[in-house]
Amino acid sequence: MLLLKHNNLDFNDLIIIERQYLRWLRSNRSFVTSEFNVLDCSRIDLYGHLLGMFAKLDILTTLNITPSQLLDFLIDLDCAYHSTPYHSFYHAVDIVTVLYFTITELDARACFTNKEIAILFIAAVCHDVGHPGFNNDFQIRTQSELAQRYQNISVLESYSIDLSLDLIQRHNLFQTDCHDMFRRLILSTDMAYHFELLEKAYKGKDLAEILLHAADISNTVRVWPISKQWSDLIVQEFFEQGDAERLLSLPVSPGMDRHLASQANISLRFGDFIVRPYFEAIQKLLPKASVWIQALEENRIEWEKKREQTPKSISRHQSVSVPAGTVLLPSLRRVSRASSHSNIFVPPSSLSSELRRNSVQPIIS
Repeated sequence: MLLLKHNNLDFNDLIIIERQYLRWLRSNRSFVTSEFNVLDCSRIDLYGHLLGMFAKLDILTTLNITPSQLLDFLIDLDCAYHSTPYHSFYHAVDIVTVLYFTITELDARACFTNKEIAILFIAAVCHDVGHPGFNNDFQIRTQSELAQRYQNISVLESYSIDLSLDLIQRHNLFQTDCHDMFRRLILSTDMAYHFELLEKAYKGKDLAEILLHAADISNTVRVWPISKQWSDLIVQEFFEQGDAERLLSLPVSPGMDRHLASQANISLRFGDFIVRPYFEAIQKLLPKASVWIQALEENRIEWEKKREQTPKSISRHQSVSVPAGTVLLPSLRRVSRASSHSNIFVPPSSLSSELRRNSVQPIIS
């Protein structure tokens, strides 16, 4: 029976989570396929899903923790994530799911020790905790509290590391000798290091960092319905940042102006120039990763169709440098008190109110 020390869940919810966890333990087959979509899950389902994946990879045994202890940690971690369109707890679980598929279905398991697997998956579920929906460039240009604290270097990733390690210590998940690898993994999700990681992928070095970054940018290599949903969510978040930049009299970042940006163009460029070379390098390390290249090609056809439908008011040749990414996450109730220890940074309330007053429907193609 799952027993929580730091949080309270409805008894029926605990039963649902436990049943999902036991279903994973008792099955010889994987419940994660290339078509598994976390956006179809309730938040309670996510907890059971995570417990199952972690158990199947022997992470609980490796870390010498109980399912209840892990669940307590996940609930607190969930509460430390913001309800942003894209960088939410759902995104974190999706990245863990992609990693699980990579490890179990693409023959990457033998490349890691049990301890490395444990740290990799904890880093994956933690990697964007505290993300306010406004990226590193926004933090630096506004000289936010976070930008000043982390001296303009990997601002949000550094913040996620600090929040995560506080929670890890609180729940006694692993010892300090794991912290260096944990930090390196989360820092590897900073897009500033993309081309450095691409070089490592060609050389087959630091595979854990390579695969975590791959999972983090994997939207364009998923089956089309899932890929399109995540693209809609990231574009919604980008447009909200563009609105904030305009209100603050800042230049609107490329691809974030809802009046000019084309989702299809952004997605095609990101897929062609960022994703394809990276995943082709991974395919040389893991031949079964060809499934991702195939999905990327199929998605490219879909985006080309949508580009043909782009309104004439949007340039089909607009230069952009960020991935696209208008669906909303399911309406979800919070299952625990907010974690007071997290000291979460949020946009000023005055800015949030102004954004709501000035918001318009995004242009999505």
